[in-house]
Amino acid sequence: MNKVNPHVYVLAAFVVMLAALMLVPIAQIIAFPWRLLGCAPLLLGMASVVYSLRMFRLHKTTPKPFGVASALVISGAFRVTRNPMYVGILLMLSGIACFFDTVSPWLVVPVLGILLDVIFVRREEEKMEMILMMPIDAIKLGCANGYRLRDNGKGCR
Repeated sequence: MNKVNPHVYVLAAFVVMLAALMLVPIAQIIAFPWRLLGCAPLLLGMASVVYSLRMFRLHKTTPKPFGVASALVISGAFRVTRNPMYVGILLMLSGIACFFDTVSPWLVVPVLGILLDVIFVRREEEKMEMILMMPIDAIKLGCANGYRLRDNGKGCR
């Protein structure tokens, strides 16, 4: 199992974005001052990450992908997406890509999204299915509505 945390992938994606901007600049798509519109997704993404961390703390569970969850958070933004933290990360990188004036940094954003999904999201969902003993689709629909996980990890109470 991969034990590299998501923030390492995010940092690597940012470095690749910078390298792509400098080494492989593809057509300019956003001119100044329109590039400043990147502030909106950047700030929204930051807010989503901070919000997600606060929700994990409020529900006394871990945000760490390799940690043991003690609760399933399904309120607030978690009702819309199971992964508002990853969505926030992609929004932040999209905002940063707006600041650059070429297409090449934008190519990194979907690649990171796919990597986060394959490496983290799917594994987290499999783990939640095993702990809650219900299909991830039921979890996504909110059938486990805010229940604490049992200490023995056999499901909801």
